[in-house]
Amino acid sequence: MAHNRPGILETERLILRPLAADDFEAVHSWAGNPANTRYMSWGPNSEDQTREFLAATRPGRDFAVVLRESGAVVGSCGIYPDDANDTGELGWILHQGSWGRGLGTELGGELIRHGFEDLGLRRIQAPCAAVNHGSYRVMEHNGMRREALHRKALWARVDKEWIDLAVYAILADEYHGRPARAPGPTKAELQEAHRALSSTLHKCEKMDRARLGKSQRTLLERRIAALGSALWLIERECGTP
Repeated sequence: MAHNRPGILETERLILRPLAADDFEAVHSWAGNPANTRYMSWGPNSEDQTREFLAATRPGRDFAVVLRESGAVVGSCGIYPDDANDTGELGWILHQGSWGRGLGTELGGELIRHGFEDLGLRRIQAPCAAVNHGSYRVMEHNGMRREALHRKALWARVDKEWIDLAVYAILADEYHGRPARAPGPTKAELQEAHRALSSTLHKCEKMDRARLGKSQRTLLERRIAALGSALWLIERECGTP
């Protein structure tokens, strides 16, 4: 949905407007929250750090995410073109109370539209923690593809460990002329895959590790972890079958 007021972007459920000092309480409710900032390169913020962030925001680049229906500020986001206005980088954060409602996909789609249609960018990219399923699904739903995986490149400030960083991107040519995405698997297909993977996982977990060599035990543990991750992804998509 194109914006109809300078500096403001609008979608069906959201208004993206410039951030203001009066947004402090809302912004700090997620910026100071370890659960919200777990996969960010910053935070959790002190109150002074949140005020410094608000003072440095730029209209047209940084936006408050406002629910159209209630007027509540539930997140912030931004699009940041390079000096040549060729490539822009996206960023966003939503209060955890607003997760799971498709708001990230909605605001991400509007930022991409704004970047290509209003700003005339050639390319839009965004980094995220490779384990941050919610974040990379927002990008995939908006036609962005994974371009790179940087091993142990992001310091997770909350968990205090190095984790993998993924980079997603989309080109203007893809945005303007990309074909419709192929339909994903049906719920029945996901349920069947879940049953098959669960059966395999059960067999692996019952194996007698004492009879295996060290390298075989390592391979088994890796397979169990991979099966568990696959089951988790299916359950996130359609619920436990």
